[in-house]
Amino acid sequence: VVTPSKKLLIKLVLWVTTCLSVVIVLRFLVMLITRIFYRVRVMGGENLPVDGPALLIPNHASWMDAILLVSAQPRRVRFLMSREMYRKMGVWRLFLKLAGVIPVSGRDSREKIDASLAEARRQLDLGFMVCIFPEGGVTPSGMTRPFKSGFSRIVRDSDYPVIPVYLGGLWGSIFSRYYGPILSTLPSRVPYPVTIIFGAPMLPESSPFDARMRVQELSCDYFEDKKRNRRPLPEMFARRARRWWMRPALKDSTGMHLRYGELLIASLALAGTLRTRLNGREKVGILLPSTVGAVVANLAVSMRGKIAVNLNFTASPHALQFAIDQSEITTILSAQKFLDQIDPLDVECEFLDLEEIVRGIGWGDRLRAVMRAILLPARWLVKSGSFHPDAPATVLYSSGSTGSPKGVMLSHHNICSNVEVANQLLRLDRSDTMSGILPLFHSFGYTCTMWLPLLSGSAVSYHPNPLDGAGIARMVRENGCTILVTTPTFLGTYQRRAKAEDFATLRYCLVGAEKLSGVLADSFEAKFGIRPLEGYGATELSPLACINVPDVERYGRTIVGTKFGSIGQPVPGVAVQIRSADRDEPVPQGEEGVMWIRGPNVMLGYLGDAEKTREVIQDGWYNTSDVARIDADGFIFITDRLARFSKIGGEMVPHGAIEELLQGSFDPSERVLAVTAVPDEKRGERLVVLYTPSAGGADRLRGILRESDLPNLWCPAPNAFHEVDELPQLA
Repeated sequence: VVTPSKKLLIKLVLWVTTCLSVVIVLRFLVMLITRIFYRVRVMGGENLPVDGPALLIPNHASWMDAILLVSAQPRRVRFLMSREMYRKMGVWRLFLKLAGVIPVSGRDSREKIDASLAEARRQLDLGFMVCIFPEGGVTPSGMTRPFKSGFSRIVRDSDYPVIPVYLGGLWGSIFSRYYGPILSTLPSRVPYPVTIIFGAPMLPESSPFDARMRVQELSCDYFEDKKRNRRPLPEMFARRARRWWMRPALKDSTGMHLRYGELLIASLALAGTLRTRLNGREKVGILLPSTVGAVVANLAVSMRGKIAVNLNFTASPHALQFAIDQSEITTILSAQKFLDQIDPLDVECEFLDLEEIVRGIGWGDRLRAVMRAILLPARWLVKSGSFHPDAPATVLYSSGSTGSPKGVMLSHHNICSNVEVANQLLRLDRSDTMSGILPLFHSFGYTCTMWLPLLSGSAVSYHPNPLDGAGIARMVRENGCTILVTTPTFLGTYQRRAKAEDFATLRYCLVGAEKLSGVLADSFEAKFGIRPLEGYGATELSPLACINVPDVERYGRTIVGTKFGSIGQPVPGVAVQIRSADRDEPVPQGEEGVMWIRGPNVMLGYLGDAEKTREVIQDGWYNTSDVARIDADGFIFITDRLARFSKIGGEMVPHGAIEELLQGSFDPSERVLAVTAVPDEKRGERLVVLYTPSAGGADRLRGILRESDLPNLWCPAPNAFHEVDELPQLA
């Protein structure tokens, strides 16, 4: 006899069985879908406990993150999910409940938030793995947002491991915000490659700042893992040129313009002509301004398997000869017209006139280049030999402000990683035209205005003189440039010479290499309607390391991407650490110290100087010698260069702070003074101020200091002010 109690028990058993079956089927479908549409690579799986509680804290790059985490490991995971998204799921909420999803929102009351976190803790106590996305939402820019403290409250007063996770490759997928709304475009490739890295467990008392740092370090490991699939830069260009054959690629102020297909053919033709002339040479010098010809020369040299060394034609004869000697360069590609316009060069080297070489390329050579460009596999177009991603692609020489210039060796992996990150942040496409005004011997010019557009499918317009404000304004207007990369000094020149309509097409204005003043940023924005974004880089960093990005409005809230006065946040794949100058140990968040950087962009080393390389690179971390601090939101503020501090009376005195105070009374686009130091027998060092006639005299500067609240120790002596005709500047 089936009693009512037995009926109830049978119904309960059937309901539980159905629920379990649905969960199993759903999990199978998730696994099936992810295996078909994604190619998931898992690293660090040994860091996950086989059983027992653990809290996962991944970055949040797309709406597929949770599903991919489920498919990447065998255990069931309890996810904390946005309550707003949870409410929009409709009938699917039943399945989310069956999967143990815990809704939570920053807009909840304190009681609701506490209840959600308490439920997450209860699931840990039951032995489940729990996952919370500490950023609080999907990134709108590709940058890792600040971590919130909710995860630390979940594991408070416990010994449960906290496991950092990095989801690599998902920014740029159709479920990310890369294209704007999700599913607003077709997939770029199927199956889509994704890498999930599980880091070593952290202690439960780890702070949100420390947890975010660990996830950023895992992003370095993601890019390091990508090294195994890297190919030579010219080969990558050849593949893209075939795909974008008819797209505009290069223009310059001389009227020269090439499409991608034409650029590939021209580079192959020149490479074939140079074959016998470059035999036996490992490095080849290139002495040309930023023009179409300079790019063709760089591509041709790279296609021959040589290392291109773009030489600084504004450097002193000693610095230029030093670079040639150290690189063992015996052949320099240049143009006689250009050599006639600069100071005579007294260097021991063979000069090849590119214009004469091009005139000597016959129709047979051109036809052969066309056939190779169309028919041969991309790998056969480049002489790569036994290629390794860490092989040097170029040597760039520092400005040599102190002593002889240093030859910075950058690998194919260095430059390719930097290009990939810059493209993720700027989101270049065929509608973009970059302004190429920085010389190719400059790391930003070489990577960001040559390789970045060539590997991203956008166009670039070159102008050989970055000081020609009127010419650059005309170039930006006529070619519809959307991205301007420059320095604050040059930006001040453009602001004075350009009209408002000249820069109307700009989408981004990026500045670096020196501090951007607030007055200049405000005045530029007021005139042109676009605010310059300050970034940070160095030749040794390929060069991009940190950047500000535009703020984003989401659900009535502003997601801050820019903080004025900062250099922004580390770009994906880069980790930043602030260490004590004395003890070489990480300092607490908010305190000043020396900035160290790790990532795929860190150079191979200095050419011919292993000792100096060991001084600045330790365990993959590069010592920038910049003094900085990181605020609670992850924005980095540079205080000054370590070399620009004076130790006076046992106290560190920053030159930059004094300069900023004095310069603040003058036009920000004109540098009128500089603070430095000289040896002093009594106090070790004493401060000195050099100023130009535009500063108005020493009395005016001394008056500014008297009215300031600077400590007396920081104020230069009355006789420490010296007028000079002009301030020395690097090229």
